[in-house]
Amino acid sequence: GFTLSRRRRLAALSRELGGGGEREGITLTALVLWYDGMVQKAIIRIRDRKLERQSGWNKHAAALGRSAGLPPLVRIALAWLLAWAVFVALALLAVVYARELGPINTQLALGSWGIAQAQCFSLQEPILITVLVLLPALLDKLAAGDLAGELLASGLSAAITRL
Repeated sequence: GFTLSRRRRLAALSRELGGGGEREGITLTALVLWYDGMVQKAIIRIRDRKLERQSGWNKHAAALGRSAGLPPLVRIALAWLLAWAVFVALALLAVVYARELGPINTQLALGSWGIAQAQCFSLQEPILITVLVLLPALLDKLAAGDLAGELLASGLSAAITRL
């Protein structure tokens, strides 16, 4: 079909609104400025709605990223640099503690840590996952309210993690 260019569409709209195009009523420049202002307001409303939906850390991180004015690639690189710096600092801290404790105490500490991890992954996690999967179905049969089930699930979760 037949389509008008953007300028011709705006000129036709201007003639329609003002009657005479550039001579009477609304000028094409005024119409374009009005349209641009409306688009900018719509963009701001959309951005504000997105910000309202964000919560917690995401809201503050997004605001910090916008205020810094850095490109996304630079922000990502800085985030990775920070993560690696934390890793290196914690690795050096582990080396310092190992040198302070000595070889025997370090082996005992690592052994107890390994036993704790094995207990967590072999006993606590499977029990907790099983209970959390089966508990809603059991409570649905036993009780009509959702609140009782959530309270019981959180209580069992706390009890199992204290094993």
